[in-house]
Amino acid sequence: LKGHTTSEKLVTAWKSGLLTWWETHGANISGNTTFAAWEELSRSPATMADWFMSLATKQRTKALPDLTSLKLQAQAAYKSLKEEVPDILKGLPVGDDIVAGKIPFETYFQNPIMRAYVNGPFRLLNAEDRVFNRAAVAGSLWEQAKILASAEGKTGKALKARAHELFKAPSDEMAVRAAEDALVRTFRDPTVVGKMMASIQRHGGPAGHVVLPFTTTPGAIATRLAEGTPYGVLKGGVQAIRAVRQIRKAVLASEPVTPELKRLQQVAAETLARGA
Repeated sequence: LKGHTTSEKLVTAWKSGLLTWWETHGANISGNTTFAAWEELSRSPATMADWFMSLATKQRTKALPDLTSLKLQAQAAYKSLKEEVPDILKGLPVGDDIVAGKIPFETYFQNPIMRAYVNGPFRLLNAEDRVFNRAAVAGSLWEQAKILASAEGKTGKALKARAHELFKAPSDEMAVRAAEDALVRTFRDPTVVGKMMASIQRHGGPAGHVVLPFTTTPGAIATRLAEGTPYGVLKGGVQAIRAVRQIRKAVLASEPVTPELKRLQQVAAETLARGA
């Protein structure tokens, strides 16, 4: 816990009041659920776009959805709901934060009623997002595992068996990509819009926090909504050209195709699918 100025405490208490209404949490849960379903549906056109790019890049970054993916996501969500949510609601660290020795960043009030009032809504929102985050991580790891197993030449039952092995013991590269995918799925990824809003908030002091109380999630939502229009096709097309050029350049120079370059192709395929 960290000490705060009186103005910071007042602003945080006001923000907490905005998040207290049940409509906020209902919108958060329904929004995450709807977007998760949308992302699953968009994986088919994203896989097609990825396949077209692979003709030039020789890299695959997307795979078709399957029942195993849905099962693993449901299991991860249930495990988080059962094991992590109770600790989050208590203000305790979970997952990697435990290993890193991190504690949740909260505003401290000596009065226990004020502590509960101010930090309770934020804990609840974090708990809700954590469930969707863990499901998204599982879905991403399984997709990557299938792609890697296929790249190894596995097919049929052998592919599924190898994918399960990779899923249970993911590489650091797989874990990083899964974490990034989960941030996108839960509207917590850094976006241009979100960064602009955060800059206005930061330079505006207390007034900036009143005008723009939240930045990351609204910025991500605005970005996803924009990508669901023809703008998404245009943006994805530009990203696809960039990805193909950079990956081809690396291949022709006999240089390794880095995770960052693969990410460019993946994001391009997903953006094209959202705008389709």
